[in-house]
Amino acid sequence: MDHPIPVRIFGTPAACAAGTSDGWRQATEWVAASLTRHFGDQVTVEYVDLFSPDMARFLHVLELIRRDGLPAPLVFVGDELLSAGERVSGPAIRRRLEALGLVAGEEVGLKELSPLG
Repeated sequence: MDHPIPVRIFGTPAACAAGTSDGWRQATEWVAASLTRHFGDQVTVEYVDLFSPDMARFLHVLELIRRDGLPAPLVFVGDELLSAGERVSGPAIRRRLEALGLVAGEEVGLKELSPLG
């Protein structure tokens, strides 16, 4: 594979007793570490805050949210929407990457992650 497959997780800060929590960003960091150990440089993982100026790069995502009312987090593997409004599932992302032809290195444990526990 010439270029790494991007995994993008689009999320928002969540209200909590202390103000706001950036739990989806933290979940993305955990998934990124596991996927990088598993696939090396065959994959890139990026968190994008839905309220950030970076969303100008992802107008198609904003259109999906507007048109279909999709809730955060939205998980894309390549250009394909894998999930919306669910836990960030490391195993589901890994299975999709393998279906796209990525070859895994050593086996690592990926689990479903949620900022809500």
